[in-house]
Amino acid sequence: MGNSLFAQNKLTQTEKLATLAKVWGFLKYYHPEVADGKYNWDEELFKILPEIKKSKNKEQLSQTYLEWINKLGKIKKCKRCDKNTDLEYFNKNFDLNWINNRHLFTKELSQKLKFIEANRHQGKKYYVAVEHKSVGNIDISNEIEYKNFDWKNENLRLLSLFRYWNIVAYFFPYKYQTDTNWNDVLNKMIPKFLHPKDEMGFHLAMLELIVSIDDSHGIFSTDKTNIFFGYYWIPAKFKLIDGKAILTEFFNNKLAKRDDLKIGDVITTVNNKKVSKIFKEKEKYINGSNISRKKANAFYSIFNGSSDSVQIEFIRNGKTFKKTIKRYLFK
Repeated sequence: MGNSLFAQNKLTQTEKLATLAKVWGFLKYYHPEVADGKYNWDEELFKILPEIKKSKNKEQLSQTYLEWINKLGKIKKCKRCDKNTDLEYFNKNFDLNWINNRHLFTKELSQKLKFIEANRHQGKKYYVAVEHKSVGNIDISNEIEYKNFDWKNENLRLLSLFRYWNIVAYFFPYKYQTDTNWNDVLNKMIPKFLHPKDEMGFHLAMLELIVSIDDSHGIFSTDKTNIFFGYYWIPAKFKLIDGKAILTEFFNNKLAKRDDLKIGDVITTVNNKKVSKIFKEKEKYINGSNISRKKANAFYSIFNGSSDSVQIEFIRNGKTFKKTIKRYLFK
């Protein structure tokens, strides 16, 4: 009986790291001493990380957080903090209900976090400022830049995830419109940042995270992501319709003519793989607010590759053909 109860209470690595991402981010923007810039908050994350990983259950986990918070300094009562906004769009977009999760936190820790929320930091923030008051854009400030970033460093990988996740959680006004709940995004991405297969896997994890905001402005490109999609292009533009790629325009008429490509050709497979399947496999890496926008932004993800040729199957005038065509460096 005792062992089965312990098994029920045991937390997964993802659950523990998700609580750390949220508590670390919450303290960063809410705790009066931390939000004032009095700590190297990245270093604090690296120091607490091993302790969080070692926690066996919510009691140990919560105790670790309580001891950490108590070391940060006393919190004075805030008289202005009770003037919390009750605007419908604000409450729809912003959610701190994770603080009350009884599966993850003891009552004592939840009360401590709620006390910090009720008496949160006031005045100028160390890590964020309003850049343009007229439009409300924010400026993320005083973040340490790791110029010799080593992707093999687990601490830095998790820092990358935790920083970005919290910036979106607290300051992205359209978070409530994302297809996947932002808490679920964190749970999905933690294993990918924790155990990437290689450097490209880490870069693709960052790309997937950024694309998860479901916004066409969520763009991320590196040498590694470019290699993944491929530097070689076919000399044609296309539209994805009903799982097929229809050629609509040419970058270079001479090159298109060389391979007898014609506007209106309906391409069904690329290297023996259906166009619809290629799109589905790469959709999580294509930015866009909805499927239509993602299809419009898929121009580099269907035909691109690392070689200078590709095999296609296509329909022209009701007949199906198969052939190999040339690909070219975009320039």
